[in-house]
Amino acid sequence: MKIILNENVKGKGKAGQTIEVQAGYGNFLVREQKAVVATEDALQAKAAENATAQATEAKLIDSMQQLADKLTSVSITLRMKVGSEGKTFGAVSSKQIVQAFADQHQIELDKKKIEMGHPINMLGRFDVPIQLHKQVIATLRVDVVEE
Repeated sequence: MKIILNENVKGKGKAGQTIEVQAGYGNFLVREQKAVVATEDALQAKAAENATAQATEAKLIDSMQQLADKLTSVSITLRMKVGSEGKTFGAVSSKQIVQAFADQHQIELDKKKIEMGHPINMLGRFDVPIQLHKQVIATLRVDVVEE
């Protein structure tokens, strides 16, 4: 029996896959609404759904790439208090970067998307990666200056 999975089934496949199973198990999955019988109509509907999802994903990636280009072309300036040896009091957090970017460029970012490998705790210019999408990573230039 050929079925199309509606959700992930352990040991059988992932949602959206068309698989071949024994009739009894296939009937069980259909009754539990974990799968549908792979008729010609169901296969065509799944193909149309996949095409729509791919088009939506392509539009999302394109818009994220445009945002990444904009982020790469601008920079933000953060003012920090500095001690006698040039070290800052505390470190720059992702929350501070998001707030400064919103104040300076009127664009909201998600602080969870900022991937700071190490804390910024000195003056200077730093490139901070921001993961906008699985396939799109932007680099934001952050200038830390003395207050």
